[in-house]
Amino acid sequence: MKKKWLLIIFTFVVIISAVIILNSCSLLTGRAVDATTVLEVKVVDDSGALVCEAEVYVNNIFKGNTRCFGETKGIREVILSEKNNTITVKKQNYLPSKVNVISKSDAQQITVRLAPQKAIYTISVTDEFGILTGASVVLYQDGKALKGKTTDSQGNAIFEGIEAGNYVVEVSKEGYRKMSAERAIFSVNNDWSSSISLNALPQLKIKVTTNNQNVAEVEVSLYSKVEYNSPAAVPLHIKYSDANGQVFFDDVGDHTNYVLVIKKENYLAKVVETYAEEGSSDIYVKLESS
Repeated sequence: MKKKWLLIIFTFVVIISAVIILNSCSLLTGRAVDATTVLEVKVVDDSGALVCEAEVYVNNIFKGNTRCFGETKGIREVILSEKNNTITVKKQNYLPSKVNVISKSDAQQITVRLAPQKAIYTISVTDEFGILTGASVVLYQDGKALKGKTTDSQGNAIFEGIEAGNYVVEVSKEGYRKMSAERAIFSVNNDWSSSISLNALPQLKIKVTTNNQNVAEVEVSLYSKVEYNSPAAVPLHIKYSDANGQVFFDDVGDHTNYVLVIKKENYLAKVVETYAEEGSSDIYVKLESS
């Protein structure tokens, strides 16, 4: 009799265990179990890459983050206990995404796509005197030029639709040294701004007059002082004064000594030593008749 009861108890335990195992299998496979459903939520970005650490909500209740490793990277399983559900996925630097009214009877896997959130990035360019208009500003990322702008009347270059990441900003303008700077956009929850100052290239401005009158077509030769006294000295540049008696040499090195040789028919030649430094150097030359 005792053996019979033991057999009955053993059979009962086996049946209960089988029911538990079947229920567990159903839970893992996503089938309906006691009025609930396991839903697998896969999260990807615009390029289709899996997104880890994304927050998953069911009917505005937080259910966990997508995984970062293994075969389940970018995936989070959630249990649906309502007939209709709304799945919401959030992650910093991305726009929230919703898949509305997911029914338990629907497929047990969904893919939610996150679009990157974007910011406005304003770059202000100045020189030693203040606002600098007409400067070229180019954004680079991973060595590739993304966008280019020109500074407006306020000295600003405004870039819209900028994603979080590391950038190189290159600013240039004729008469100024090109400037490159690394900038990081850590979050696009707010707009960003930064300032860059350009230094003027050295420039020699020569003004030629005689008897208080401007002299045009004056030959002005520019020599390096180091080379000038050499028998085989060759001028770096030769230019001629304009109607206002002016000559400009923009491509000179800063903190460098130069020699200017000024010639014009019927006038005595002049030799002027000068020193180029940052910014503009004004040189006034008065010619005398020969």
